[in-house]
Amino acid sequence: NNWNKFGFKKIDKAGNYDLYQNKYALPLGMKTSNAIYNLKWPESDNLGKQTSIINTLADKNYKYFKFATPELESTEQTTVKHENGTLSLKVDHKNKIQRLNYKVHIPAGKQAYFSLFKLDGNVDDNPSATVEGDDIYTHWTEIGGTGQYYNLGYFAEDTDLEFTVAISGTTDITMIDPPVILLDTDRYKSAMTSIQHNGIDFHVDGRKVYGETTIKGNDRTIFTTIPYDKGWSAYVDGKKVPITSFKNGFITIKDVPKGKHKIEFSFFPQGLRVGIALCIICIIAFVFYDSYFENKSNNKLNQWMRKQIRKRRR
Repeated sequence: NNWNKFGFKKIDKAGNYDLYQNKYALPLGMKTSNAIYNLKWPESDNLGKQTSIINTLADKNYKYFKFATPELESTEQTTVKHENGTLSLKVDHKNKIQRLNYKVHIPAGKQAYFSLFKLDGNVDDNPSATVEGDDIYTHWTEIGGTGQYYNLGYFAEDTDLEFTVAISGTTDITMIDPPVILLDTDRYKSAMTSIQHNGIDFHVDGRKVYGETTIKGNDRTIFTTIPYDKGWSAYVDGKKVPITSFKNGFITIKDVPKGKHKIEFSFFPQGLRVGIALCIICIIAFVFYDSYFENKSNNKLNQWMRKQIRKRRR
């Protein structure tokens, strides 16, 4: 069976594992304007953050996500309570699997996700969930405080979808009343294609990432999807330049001059040089320490042997 997710294509298989390629994946690096540092960053809104950064990188003003309210048709082995936009579940034993059977209408051209966001529950419990249904393939994952998204699939035509949410590992949990999130695939495709058009063909070689690009117009920032770490260094045409972190998440270079440039990033773990130097110092100190006590011990042995020889001569 093929995994049903927009933009993903199966390219290989090995044993029980399938390998998929995302046609609209972000490049390792891309050109954008300095406006990336001033974008609005809504707190506690993952979808809002995604919308903000994608629109800035793609120079768009799209709304990508809509919400649909699924209808809870029936439940198994649980007691359900709806109150003020929340959903509470109770069961007499945490090893029992609670099942919620839903139905929702998916408009054509939408990629759908089911969202679970835990608000409260027993401290000692470790709740996890999965989604079951025709052509729906998800794994059991923990329902943490940051929420979980479960892939329901891509739908080219209007579809009335029935699916089941299975929850285990808890006797008492309260969540935001779970919505179905709908991604507008036409807008997503347009935005990601624009970002890929500004992509930089970076190559990875060990601890180095390098490539060439031409800076035109106002796109003078090199934005990368490389996780930020203080061990990274950046070079433009062989000259070291400062790295600017984006929200402490990714590494970027700002204010790159117009024209054609060679860009290089290299990684050396922060503190490793100090660690190596301390290690060498400790080894040298140990050698001197050992030599000192060995000489001292040898002197004592020589003195003892001389005394023994004198005694025998007497």
